Amino acid sequence: MSSQRNQIQLNQSQLDKFKNDGFVVLTQFFSPDTLDGVEDDINLLVDVLANKLKQRFKLRNLHANKDFLTRLTAIDKDCPGAAVKLHVQGILSPNIARLWSSPLLLDLIEPLIGNDIMGHPVWNLRSKTPLNPLATVPWHQDCAYLAEESRHTLQPTAWIPLADVNKENGCLQLIAGNHQTEYRHRMEKETGNEHCEKHRRPLSIQRPLRRKGNASDAVSYTHLRA
Repeated sequence: MSSQRNQIQLNQSQLDKFKNDGFVVLTQFFSPDTLDGVEDDINLLVDVLANKLKQRFKLRNLHANKDFLTRLTAIDKDCPGAAVKLHVQGILSPNIARLWSSPLLLDLIEPLIGNDIMGHPVWNLRSKTPLNPLATVPWHQDCAYLAEESRHTLQPTAWIPLADVNKENGCLQLIAGNHQTEYRHRMEKETGNEHCEKHRRPLSIQRPLRRKGNASDAVSYTHLRA
């Protein structure tokens, strides 16, 4: 563990909320400069993608004048599927890697699972553009993506919005307390890369909580969270 400590430590109320609800919300968890580096990396990834699309698929406009929040949307509109390409290429750039292994996140996770922390190799840059069915994932618990033998190992996830989000532009939705039951289902991909749930038991979606977030927040939740 790093000697650098997070000034926003989990208190007992937050630990109880994680235990009872399956998630905890931390506002202004990251300093802006931490996410500025990540934004720079993503801008570079989008620029590389745009130039590849220009060469291979005759993308006419690189939309280089657009900003961080609008450029990929414009590219995806001209070349449908561009946002998904950015997501699936899975390039762990230096600043994203530093965020993924941040002492702040380690200090957040330690009270939940102890100090023997291993980073899960699965991470995702969710490039969600408006009205994009390929980027829409239905209700699920993350354990649906995991190997059977790993289901009983607590695996907290950190959801970190890189833009301010709300119910209009696509925020995270959670169901408080739903982690108390494991719903036996798995996620598969159908034709066109759309996700399809295969349930052995119905997944309860009552009382969803739409989690708004700002670009300095973090939400930690379990692999059994829906």
